Amino acid sequence: VALAIFVTLMLVGSLRREAIRAQIDWPVLVYIGAIVGWVPIAASTGLDDVIVSHLTWLGDYMTSDFPLFILLLSGLILLVRLALPTGVTVVLFATALFPLAIAQGISLWLIGFIILAVADTFVFPYQSSYFLKLKNDLSARGLAAVCDERRIIAANIVMLVLRIAAIFGSLVFWHHLGLI
Repeated sequence: VALAIFVTLMLVGSLRREAIRAQIDWPVLVYIGAIVGWVPIAASTGLDDVIVSHLTWLGDYMTSDFPLFILLLSGLILLVRLALPTGVTVVLFATALFPLAIAQGISLWLIGFIILAVADTFVFPYQSSYFLKLKNDLSARGLAAVCDERRIIAANIVMLVLRIAAIFGSLVFWHHLGLI
């Protein structure tokens, strides 16, 4: 449907080549396309079997002790986030854990939710491009005092704990839905 609309707009002249180049965020579209196609490509190349064979220990926690799996996963994500940005961390963990979740009979949605909930946090300012941009924008406008970095970091740590607590609080409901 989207492709038909796009072609129709081009044919009637409502959408020009310059507008396509300037107004469409192509890197984001390529990134989303890569993420969507990543799991099927891993399955067709056999990468998923390699991942599952190397991460069987984690898969055992995924099925036998899911709360411990959540703690392990959260710790691993926070450790990786010290060096990698959010997007790369999400793709890395989705690539590793989606085939494992399929092999263990755990919902991909649930694993993706946990990855996204934990990876989209920051403890140190360098871990967040949008925080750094906000801080620079406020400094440029002379409003640097508005941005109390220590309070924001403390609030982010509290939010991280609350996110993990919410995940634990949802376990009974997810089990009831058959996602675990």
